[in-house]
Amino acid sequence: MALLLGLNFGHDGAAALVKDGRLIGAITQERLTRVKKATGVTVQMIDYVLGMVNAKVEDIDFVAFAGYEYDPKNEVKVFEMNGKEVTQNLYDLDFYKGGEACQVSIKGIMKKALYVHHHLAHAASAYYTSPFQQAACFTLDASGRNAPEASSLFAYGEGDKIYPFYCPGLMIGNEYSEFTPKLGLGPGLFKAGTLMGLAAFGKINDTVQNWEHYGRSYYARNSQPSEQVFSDRMWSDLS
Repeated sequence: MALLLGLNFGHDGAAALVKDGRLIGAITQERLTRVKKATGVTVQMIDYVLGMVNAKVEDIDFVAFAGYEYDPKNEVKVFEMNGKEVTQNLYDLDFYKGGEACQVSIKGIMKKALYVHHHLAHAASAYYTSPFQQAACFTLDASGRNAPEASSLFAYGEGDKIYPFYCPGLMIGNEYSEFTPKLGLGPGLFKAGTLMGLAAFGKINDTVQNWEHYGRSYYARNSQPSEQVFSDRMWSDLS
């Protein structure tokens, strides 16, 4: 029996368990705390998913996570391969690296781990739960205003592997996050999904002629590299 533990330390903190290549179950921090978008991973969450197969921390073969928010009070801690504790936040990883080897301490028990690129984790959650043996994978979100490689990814899945292809530099996810509070829907982190849902009920504004311009890659913005200025101009045109 091979047990893989997946963790998300940031907002929407979560723990998931994969046994012999199959997803067994998962739990989010907000389900336990009743706090929307709650961050962090607790031992209680890990025990919950391990309990689904009557396993213990000692039985975990490997741990994977896509980001880490350091706090000295963390119940689950990340260490470098040389044994030095990571005392900084981990957000961005070069997409072509895929992952970085490290260790994770749970209840004082050290486990081999991999720090996975944020968008590679997004692609994995879709590809590995799909019925496909081959698939093109595209991910897009608002991970970083000044980091195009943290906002989108093209990858392809084949068999049991996913290969990062390239970062298209598409940052339209940032605009969903930016425009959500401007429309009075609430903070982007919490309510961008609401705006995305409402978009399906909208009507195309024929007066807006720059959709191709505003949908272009960050790397193609020769005239305006600033994401904030680019976003402000888009809002001005659309509003």
